Amino acid sequence: MKNNFVSSLCLSAAVLTYTNCALAEDTKEVTQSVNLGIEWSGYFDLYYQNSPQGHVASPAPLAGPNVIEGSYFNRHANQITLNMAEISLKKKIGKVTFKADVALGEMVDQLSGGGSQSVTATNPTNAAANESTRNLTQATITYAVTDRVSVTAGKFYTHMGLEVTKAKDNWQYTRGYTFNYGIPFWHEGVSGAFTIVPDKFVSTVYLLNSWDGRIAQEQNKSATVGVNLNFTGIEGVNANYNYIGGAETTDSNRREVHELNATYVVNPTISVAVDYIVGTQKMTTDTAKWNALTLNLKAVVNSFYSISPRYELFDDSNNGFAIAGGLSAVGAKQKITSWTLANNFNLGDGLETRLELRTDKSNSNLFFKDKDGGTTDHQESYLVGLLYSF
Repeated sequence: MKNNFVSSLCLSAAVLTYTNCALAEDTKEVTQSVNLGIEWSGYFDLYYQNSPQGHVASPAPLAGPNVIEGSYFNRHANQITLNMAEISLKKKIGKVTFKADVALGEMVDQLSGGGSQSVTATNPTNAAANESTRNLTQATITYAVTDRVSVTAGKFYTHMGLEVTKAKDNWQYTRGYTFNYGIPFWHEGVSGAFTIVPDKFVSTVYLLNSWDGRIAQEQNKSATVGVNLNFTGIEGVNANYNYIGGAETTDSNRREVHELNATYVVNPTISVAVDYIVGTQKMTTDTAKWNALTLNLKAVVNSFYSISPRYELFDDSNNGFAIAGGLSAVGAKQKITSWTLANNFNLGDGLETRLELRTDKSNSNLFFKDKDGGTTDHQESYLVGLLYSF
């Protein structure tokens, strides 16, 4: 009896020891799988917008939500719109860094060339659904050759422009005509960054499939090239020269944009910025031209509130190729003057809300529409945005 008890006790101890070791090993594996050194972040962007000129985008039976003209990322009027929900991942091993952004929302459609403005009575399909990487807004591999040289390959947002894709990184919620019509949105290709003077001067060159995956994939044997020269050698100054150029049509007609932009932090409460672009597109019998000037001011009143006015003049009066032509055909010749006033409220913990008032005026009545879909030469709007990032 005593021997049976001792044997049972020894057996139980052995089982418990094995079980604890197995659980410890499983826990170790789980911990290792979770602790992979992957950095991740998130972004949420929602807005409500209204306008006296809000109108139905398409005639019946394709009538949908009201829209306004001249906007890509805040086109809807009189409805709450989830613009973007995104998760970003980053992993670095030695000299190699992998980044990927996975996103859903109206902004994804617009980046891919779809959304409500692509739906018409004669074209009822959504072009964005045919863009294979639409939900992978960025995906890159970067190799640090040296401390001063790195090479990046993949899909990435354009280097062009003072404004950038996500509203949280701009002073205003809405983007100007320069961003929406004057430059590309994103590319697929490779780039090489060269630090010429540490903390002062960096040069990056780009070899790209085409102008923009949103508008046209590669259509010829010529590559598109880009350049960014970034200067930060003066305290408070961030200045850029940007260039993109290449053959962007099946008959290899060349498109080019030159840009200068600069931001100056006057003091901790006042910052100013300027952006100027000149664009050209060779055509069969002519050359389309467009240019734009944007002026920005940001005043930080306190940790809770800042205010930022923006003025923009976009000149597309040569032949209307950029705005009304959508960078693909001749459109309405016009100059648009736009004023925007953004009120930004920092709610803390990565949450902010923005109240924006905007008025746009054209010297033509062929672009903007009134509430009934008729022509007009102006457009007013107000917008409330809710942004969260972590």
